[in-house]
Amino acid sequence: MSTKTLRKRIALVAVSALGAGLLSVVAVPSANAAVISNMNIFANTAAGGAYLLSGTSSTSQGLVATPTSALNGTGTTQTAALYANGVILVSTGAATTAQKISISGGTLAKPCTNAGGGTVSSAADLTSCATTVGGSANELFAAIKPNSGATSMVITGYDNSAAAPNWAVTVTVVPVGAAGTFSAGNSNIALTAAGSAPATANVDTVGANVAENGACVYLYYDLRDALLLGMSTTTTSIIAKSPAGTTVGITTTPGTLPVVTGTYGGSAGSGEYIKVCQDSLNVNKPVSGTVTLTVNGVDVATRTITIVGMAAKIAVSEDAIAKRNAAYSDAAYGSAAAGDATYVPSHSFTATDSAGNKVPTSGLTVDTTTLDAQVSGFGNIQQASPRNANAYLRSGGISFSCADTSGANAKVKVKMSLPTAATLYSDAFTVTCAGSAVNYTASTDKQVYKTGDVMTVTVKGTDKSGKPANDYFEISATGDLGTIASGAIQSNVSAPADGDYFSAGSTTYKYIIGQDAGSYTVAVNFPLMNGTTYSQSAVLLPISVTSASTAVSNADVLKAIVSLIASINKQIAALQLVCILVF
Repeated sequence: MSTKTLRKRIALVAVSALGAGLLSVVAVPSANAAVISNMNIFANTAAGGAYLLSGTSSTSQGLVATPTSALNGTGTTQTAALYANGVILVSTGAATTAQKISISGGTLAKPCTNAGGGTVSSAADLTSCATTVGGSANELFAAIKPNSGATSMVITGYDNSAAAPNWAVTVTVVPVGAAGTFSAGNSNIALTAAGSAPATANVDTVGANVAENGACVYLYYDLRDALLLGMSTTTTSIIAKSPAGTTVGITTTPGTLPVVTGTYGGSAGSGEYIKVCQDSLNVNKPVSGTVTLTVNGVDVATRTITIVGMAAKIAVSEDAIAKRNAAYSDAAYGSAAAGDATYVPSHSFTATDSAGNKVPTSGLTVDTTTLDAQVSGFGNIQQASPRNANAYLRSGGISFSCADTSGANAKVKVKMSLPTAATLYSDAFTVTCAGSAVNYTASTDKQVYKTGDVMTVTVKGTDKSGKPANDYFEISATGDLGTIASGAIQSNVSAPADGDYFSAGSTTYKYIIGQDAGSYTVAVNFPLMNGTTYSQSAVLLPISVTSASTAVSNADVLKAIVSLIASINKQIAALQLVCILVF
């Protein structure tokens, strides 16, 4: 027998309330019949009557649900459900051997009976009963009630009391009146992409709280009661409320208001959804706020949602100096068409709505009237997709074609069409073009360090025109690694490595100073930029190191004594001169 959960295994039953407050179940089998063969659970007494302990005519009271199929007498993972004030009637399979029933989480409501010849005895604490070996087949019957406050009990049966258990049933104890009462723990409520059930119950789909301009947000709900049954589709009221500026519907196209009422239309395992969209007065405008689901007058779920508006601003950032005498399709830039992380454009961009929410771009392009002889073309535009699962696709990217000169165009703009048919332009931005680095300079952040200080070395590259070099020339690579060496260096924090490039024409490395006081030289050497054509070789930088110790040396003491003696001698000479003048 499988170990499926109670949710999947119990047979749903019809529930009715008795005047005395005890809820009873009219189970699928008729009264006085064994619900399960071998290890038997007996159905409820007809018409919600009291339980009956009477051999094969026994009946339960308050039984909610039982397993969906008969047991073979050896299953130990069976399940059932019983109201807290109910009594469940069970029996063992018929056998001439000694038999036993034990209970955890409950007690016997009455002493057990036996249909065979064995003698029956019950434990003093009423947690078990047993029979002796009988001349005829024993069949032990027990009426069992849950302990006060118990949420479950386990009933175990033995066809031979000296052997391992033949069967066990775990009984879930549910509060009286639980049927039809909404249970958040048993229900499934989550934001999803299009109103379907979430991949994981009660877990919002990532990004489903935000919808693009013109799209809608969906809140799925599968409502269950405390017995895992679906909430009534005739008596369960639903109210859905959405933020100002939106309209909301229940599994349908929203109307005109941010509130809608209705009756639950789902079923266990197949729910429905709230759909929230921009209203007619807020088309293309950003809206945000709280969505609330109310069930039978009680708010059971809230979510903060946003529907972005159309783009109101395009911001472009110059992230790198572009390559001189290179087309936008130059291999150094990679390919935007691939839609992957290999694309390294010189410029990135984002679009935002009037509330500052990032919005996707579509059809964004360059305003060609802003190009010139220096920056003559563009291409490989990667459109911005701010909620893409791939982080490198969330911002847009664009590369340009540069003339064979080092210079810049500071008036370039991009543009895109809006849903209103208007055109949105970015502010003017700069595209800078330069050649690969043929010369470099190096400097340290200071000239004097103490032992333990961190030294920062800045390396700047220039092209053949003397302008800051572009950021697409590899300055350090396997076989031609750059090096920064000095006797003053104890270890590195960051050092030249394979795949290093400039950023805005420069880069920095950091080292820990760890040597004794003295004068040292820092040698900065980048073979890929060295050469005779532009007279470039390693750069040597002088630095000094002082001791970080605060102790006073003998030399310092002697120097202080000499200084003090000189000061005293000056004061004595001055006093002698005063005495001569007076006398």
